[in-house]
Parts: sequence; structure tokens; C-alpha cells
Amino acid sequence: MELAGGARLAPQAVESRLRSSPHIRDAWVFAGPERAFVTAAVVINHRSVSRWAGQRRIVFNTFGELSQKPEVYVLVKQEIERLNEALPPECRVKKYVNLPKELDPDDGELTRTRNLRRASLDERYRELIEAVYAGKSEVSIEAPGSRQAGHAESKQVALAIASTGATSP
Repeated sequence: MELAGGARLAPQAVESRLRSSPHIRDAWVFAGPERAFVTAAVVINHRSVSRWAGQRRIVFNTFGELSQKPEVYVLVKQEIERLNEALPPECRVKKYVNLPKELDPDDGELTRTRNLRRASLDERYRELIEAVYAGKSEVSIEAPGSRQAGHAESKQVALAIASTGATSP
């Protein structure tokens, strides 16, 4: 994909490197010629991060609650900054958000082989993408809740939009 400054980025390569972290289960990188910088939406690895949080006595009840803890944002930031060191400055992830749920093939976000459905993600998280590039520090999105009796509940969730130490070229 071409970036705003003309540089080229393979989002799958960045996503793959992010997923190599024991604390990150899935990652979705969005950028493009009309977007000023590279951004990542991250799904934490619940097992690893909950163990990490337990060792630090961080209290949480649900996956969504854990993903939004400030300490977890710092943990993810450290992982992104480690990855950024190996990337050219214009390809570095500048902002990120921890999603409050795992990506799910049943929600049309992934294929059955766990490949991202980018068009579906772009549509579902349009408000999030717009908020990131509008310079907001928080956005409320509608996120599906638990599935009960064949019905998926949804609720408004406030997500923090965080910055890494990456600077613009």
C-alpha cells in the first residue's frame, strides 16, 4: 500500500510482526495515501495479558475491561515501539487502539483461516478510523457484546486512542 508521503508499506508484514508478540493476538494496520500516518488496531492475547495483569495485581472482570486498562496500553505501546525500531520512519505505527473484543469470523471481521477482511473492518470501525485521523484521544464505538440465544447484544464502548513514540518523517 502507498502512504501519504509516497513510501510503500506492506501492512501484512507489520501485522505479522505485531502478532509475534506474546501479548498481541491480532493486529490490523490501516494507512494509505489519504491518511497522514500508520495506525494499528490491536487485539490483546487474553491468556498472556491476564497472566501479566495478575502478576501486577491489576483488577479486571472481562476481556474488554482488561484491554482498556492504562497499564495494558503501556504494555502494547512497548511492543509497538519495539517493532517500530525495525521500520523506516514513514512506515512506523504512530497511533494505536486496543480493541475491546477479539476479531471474529462470525462477525465478518476474519475469514475462517483468520485472515483479515479489510473492507469489513474498514466499514465496521469507520468511526474509529475517522477519530484517529481527526486527532481525537478517545472514541465511542458500537461493539458487539455476548451472544445469547442466537442474538448478539451490542453496546457503546469508549476506546482510548494512544500515540507511540514514533514521529512523522
